[in-house]
Amino acid sequence: MTELFAYYCFDTSALVTMWRFMYPPRNFASVWRKMETHINQGELVIPQEVYDELDAGNDDLFEFVKEHAGVMVKHLDDEQVELTFEILARFPGLVDVNRTIPEADPYVIALARQKGWNVVTSEVPSGSAAKPKIPNVCEAYRIPCLSPIQFINEMNWNI
Repeated sequence: MTELFAYYCFDTSALVTMWRFMYPPRNFASVWRKMETHINQGELVIPQEVYDELDAGNDDLFEFVKEHAGVMVKHLDDEQVELTFEILARFPGLVDVNRTIPEADPYVIALARQKGWNVVTSEVPSGSAAKPKIPNVCEAYRIPCLSPIQFINEMNWNI
């Protein structure tokens, strides 16, 4: 399916990095107003698992996401869940199986892959095949993967 507009599936790291370090709302309110506009248009999404990771932080970023959960948070369908298992079978080192909260990375990738969307993450590629990061897996599946700055540039936002 060809989309008229680009859609972006955000990883937890991208939202946290943008909110806390790159574009804190108290200094860059315009970034978050623009984010809000695109969230409300359904163009910026997260899987439920990213929401759960943010909930564990229980801070003002989570409150922002919670306000927009109705349009922003996507629950994976059966095909996307199947893709998640495929990703984990191919890249078992993508997640830490000892974590108490399931890691969202494979869900972000599965949602973006099945929908033909872009991934936005603050992670950088790993030099280790045993411990891949989101950009490594996206490259393997030919999923466009952007950093927060690349996302801002692609959106052509003036801050």
